[in-house]
Amino acid sequence: MLISQADSLLYQSVSMCMLLAELSHKKFLESDFYKDHCFQKENSAVKEILSNSGGIGNPATLQTMLYLLLVCPRESLSETEKQELDQTVNDFCKKLNPSNYNSSYSSDRKSVDFSRHLRNAIAHSLCEYPSAGKMIFRDTNPLKAKETFEIKIDSNNIKQLLELLQVKIISFLTKRNCSKK
Repeated sequence: MLISQADSLLYQSVSMCMLLAELSHKKFLESDFYKDHCFQKENSAVKEILSNSGGIGNPATLQTMLYLLLVCPRESLSETEKQELDQTVNDFCKKLNPSNYNSSYSSDRKSVDFSRHLRNAIAHSLCEYPSAGKMIFRDTNPLKAKETFEIKIDSNNIKQLLELLQVKIISFLTKRNCSKK
């Protein structure tokens, strides 16, 4: 089966996230292979960062995984798929505690567009990790600096969102490939 470049990007994004999750689940950082072979001498700082920041599921890695599943796929999705993915993110974020987010965007008066704000925060690396297990995402309108958005999400919720995004993207790929047969 010939895979389009757009589908390949989606497959790679999902595969990388699945690989990282599986490495974490299998405790790769505790393995003899990792201890004996990975990031030796000149790259020992990388090993130290992973060891001291919560391992593979640390906030910076979660941010990278969100980039793979929320930012990268954007141009590879149809308009309908973009709307479905946005709806998945928006529905998920609406279930979070309302005191964890605020927006002064005039476009958010009726309904907050969590998906757009999260995507912008991730794409522009406007994310902070103030304490273990907590992440803050910020979005500011460059044309109207008074329009700002901020949401605080704990790492466990980010992991749940990542799972939802993976399932959604895999469903898009499955539908696309079934329609080609």
